[in-house]
Amino acid sequence: MKLWIARNGYGQLYLFKKEPVCDYTIGEFFPSEEDSAMINLTDKGFDVFPDLEFDDSPIEVELKAIEDIY
Repeated sequence: MKLWIARNGYGQLYLFKKEPVCDYTIGEFFPSEEDSAMINLTDKGFDVFPDLEFDDSPIEVELKAIEDIY
């Protein structure tokens, strides 16, 4: 499953279902479509991608399930 990660101008990290759009005037990312999910990972305690900054955002990531080997 491909998702998008973006860090806003305030340092908060968000996960998006589809590539987000950015409002550079306020340093914030928003879902590109009305039905596109957006989750604030920082508020959930998941501040992954510590090197990702606002100027580098958004980036596409892939979430893969680990198959059970047993």
